[in-house]
Amino acid sequence: MLEKFLEYLQFEKRYSPHTVTSYKKDLEDFSHFFLRTESSDDLAQADKKIIRNFIVELSENDISKRSINRKLSSLRSFYLFLLKIGEIKVSPTEG
Repeated sequence: MLEKFLEYLQFEKRYSPHTVTSYKKDLEDFSHFFLRTESSDDLAQADKKIIRNFIVELSENDISKRSINRKLSSLRSFYLFLLKIGEIKVSPTEG
């Protein structure tokens, strides 16, 4: 799903290579967190609590608010993409 999303950004949204790389890093960071905390690599199974825990961990690691907001924006875009292609019914980043 991650590769499909990155291809979507590159070819359909026509984002710059630098932007696509930033999204990839943000999503890989979340993926590593998810695997470590949930023992799963199926990001479609994430819920609001997991997203919140990710943000808390970033804050505890002294990641800047600006960087946290960028990562959250990347996650929002990823989960909106999953909604669009029918992989999920509700985005864990909304609400």
